[in-house]
Amino acid sequence: MKKISAILLLLVSTLMGAQEFYLVNENNIIYTYDYSNGQVSLLTIVNLPGQSILDIAYADSNHLYAITDSDDLIDIDVATGNFVIIHEFLGNFIASGLVYSPNNDIILINSGLSTMITFDLDTGSIVSDVFIGEENSGDITFFKGNVLFQGITSQDIFAYANGTITSVACTDTVGLYGMSNYFTDCNNNLVLAFDDIGRVLEYDIDGQTYEEIDTVLSTVGVVYGATTINEQFAYDCPLVELEEISCELGVRDNNQKLFYLYPNPSSETIYIQSANSYETIRYTIYTISGMFVGEGIYGDGINITSLASGMYFLKLSTETSTTEVASFIKH
Repeated sequence: MKKISAILLLLVSTLMGAQEFYLVNENNIIYTYDYSNGQVSLLTIVNLPGQSILDIAYADSNHLYAITDSDDLIDIDVATGNFVIIHEFLGNFIASGLVYSPNNDIILINSGLSTMITFDLDTGSIVSDVFIGEENSGDITFFKGNVLFQGITSQDIFAYANGTITSVACTDTVGLYGMSNYFTDCNNNLVLAFDDIGRVLEYDIDGQTYEEIDTVLSTVGVVYGATTINEQFAYDCPLVELEEISCELGVRDNNQKLFYLYPNPSSETIYIQSANSYETIRYTIYTISGMFVGEGIYGDGINITSLASGMYFLKLSTETSTTEVASFIKH
């Protein structure tokens, strides 16, 4: 029944011509973003004190599923902003993204164990927990039968299908917190990503290119997750084997970053991966308003437990490299 209802919603949305993405920010506020004109509208505020929503997945017009930084899978009532906890993940579990499938399942990547989890909403149980050998830094979506996600220490966007992971696109950041597919049919997919500094990036996965088309930092804030009413239907498309790309061979643009932060968001420690790992890294931390917070020489991670929750900028430099600014989110 739920699958039939979802198909009807897809038909209605297609006829109306809406191209809305649902976005959740660092304050658990959910907005709609219209791809056709860039308009942002408030949808609901989730009453979740002391926790942050890391990603959302569309189920129907009344409900969104979400994963929180307390490892809870929750069901959000869109009309009221209230929620119920469906499942509490325990043990070595770290997930920053999820996606809803038309089988009434939730699919997540557990970066703690590098596995892909399928959670059955009908039975309230995990029905699959498969080792994939990669971790995930942000959102998850479907594309032509594949599961798309970004790793935690690379600029690759990966596709997973039938036990195989392939790098299928590159980006210039490790921070695609929101990524979703506005699905029309199996041959027409619009993949948008929302990064850690508010950029809206449009991806041509088949052509292995992307372009910045908008920014939502001033209207939404930092996007923690994204979904669409119809991304789930790309799950049922015939599997297309996507062309592999190497993001280490200069495919990216000239704005290639020298430093990558992970995990991001984090509540305790931020680690830095550098293109020049043998050099000493100096860092300075600022709030988004430009207030100095701290500085030091990087060793084995940067302890951020004393920082208040929110977004920060990290100014990084070595003796030979140009200074670079990255951003991170403290939960």
